[in-house]
Amino acid sequence: MAFERLLQETLPCPTFEACPKGCLMVALDLAGGGRAVLTRGPLAPAVRASGAVPLLFAAVELDGGLMVDGGLVDKAPLVAAVEHFGAKSLVVHWLPSASLERPPLAFLHKRLSPLALQSQAVDLARQQHYLDQLACLRGQGIQALEVKGLGLPRPGPRRLERGPEAFAAARRQTLAALAVRGVN
Repeated sequence: MAFERLLQETLPCPTFEACPKGCLMVALDLAGGGRAVLTRGPLAPAVRASGAVPLLFAAVELDGGLMVDGGLVDKAPLVAAVEHFGAKSLVVHWLPSASLERPPLAFLHKRLSPLALQSQAVDLARQQHYLDQLACLRGQGIQALEVKGLGLPRPGPRRLERGPEAFAAARRQTLAALAVRGVN
């Protein structure tokens, strides 16, 4: 588990409880059959579990479950954040899936493999789940400022060096959106 050791050495806090601000992560528990909201214990295995993209990373045994990437079921865990932190308002920096940054129906004009069609379907399902959560929270009177991270650098397994640049760009976008709203 070289990646987990790297996380243990790199993360600024060893546990959720040691984080100066609240923190939660979401994973998909294959053994339990649903979303797992991770809020306690060591951070390194939770980070690994929440980002364990199937076919790229091994699933992670955690809390009696077998966890993979939480983004498969909850790209932006809005309801979990409100429930866990009791938030009355949220700022959501949301990064649409790359396939959804193109114009709607653009994918119809090219031949797609079954895997590409499945990927498009998963991206659309994740986006719809996010939009449903957003509507639900707004229906409860919870304010949500949505910042869409369009045009940001895209880190990935072969582009990890883009991570700090992407984070900095996302931070600038979010701060600019808050300034427009008059929020400090």
